[in-house]
This record gives sequence, C-alpha cells and structure tokens, in this order.
Amino acid sequence: MPVARPTGPGRGMLSLFSRGLPVFVVLVTLGAPMARAQAIPPAPGSPAPAARIHPGAIEVGIAGATTTVDGSTRADVSLRGGTFVSAGPGLAGGEVEITYAHVTSLDVVDLEAGVSWQRSLGELPIYPFLSAGGGVRQESLGSFRQARYPLGLSLGLRVLAGERAGARIEYRYRRILDDPVKDFTEQQLRVGLSIYFRNRR
Repeated sequence: MPVARPTGPGRGMLSLFSRGLPVFVVLVTLGAPMARAQAIPPAPGSPAPAARIHPGAIEVGIAGATTTVDGSTRADVSLRGGTFVSAGPGLAGGEVEITYAHVTSLDVVDLEAGVSWQRSLGELPIYPFLSAGGGVRQESLGSFRQARYPLGLSLGLRVLAGERAGARIEYRYRRILDDPVKDFTEQQLRVGLSIYFRNRR
C-alpha cells in the first residue's frame, strides 16, 4: 500500500518569492554584522582583506533543517559537497547532497544535485545565492519502498569566518512529484557549517 502523505492544496512556484524573500532579507540583516567584522582590518597599517570564495574551491558541509509540509514539521540532517567556477561578476556552483530523516517508522533518504549562482556583498565575506536543484527520494517502511522526485529553488547566504570555514543558511522550496496520492509542497529552513578546501587566490 502507498504511504499516506499530507494532501493540502499545492502552491505554485511563485510562492518561493512571496515566502522566501522576507526570510532572505532577515538573513542578510543577521549575517551582515558578523561579515562586517571580517571586513575590518585588525590594525592600522596591517590590512587584512575579507575572506573570499575563489574559483576552484571545494565546499564540504553538514546541515540540519526543519521541513514543513501542509502545517506538519519534521527535522532532517544532510551532508553535501560541491565546487565553484567563475561566472561573470560572481561564481557558479555545483553540488550533490544526501539527506536523511526519520518520521515515526518511515525512513526518508534524498539524493539531490543542484546548481547555484552567488556573488559577494561588496567587500563583506557574505555571499547571497540562488540555486535550483532536484533528485530522487527513497521512502522505506519495513520492506516497502517507494520513490518520489523533489524539484525546486533555494535562496540563501554563505557567511565566511575565514577562507577555510563558514556558515550557510537557506530557505528551500521543493515540489515533490510522483506521490501516489497527490504531488505536494515542502518548505525548509536549513542551517549548516561548511569547510572549504583549495580556496586560494
């Protein structure tokens, strides 16, 4: 038997902007003070440029999220890895991510790939980004297995604490396709930490 899922009214992709942009503004406000501290030289005559993400850098991170589906909330954890290349005035990124959640007796594993574009806020070590991604979700209940397909957009911030580490906050919108009852919408607030390798000028 298919696993029962929430079936509230679906929301269009435009809801990403109506819901995500206020979250994005709040994240910029919260992240700016820490980022500004990175941009200030430690002492006169000893300028220390703000940390940057450079083309070819590799990002490896862990994150936790709260996911809301039609008023119901769950927690999950994810591991991700990706890299960056130059793209006009900013950077294009590509990454893969695996996410696990356990809901009562149901195990949920997502495998996603995504692309992003980001650019620093002036001299601050803070990178707003927009990304699109999708993949496959495997749900397991005992011996029962079923696949679904998440697809959507994200808005977020990377805030560097140096060229080797930083924090990442994002709002994620996903439309879950091929549900046996009805396609539905998930919204996530995801917070994580990242380590950067090969991040050299």
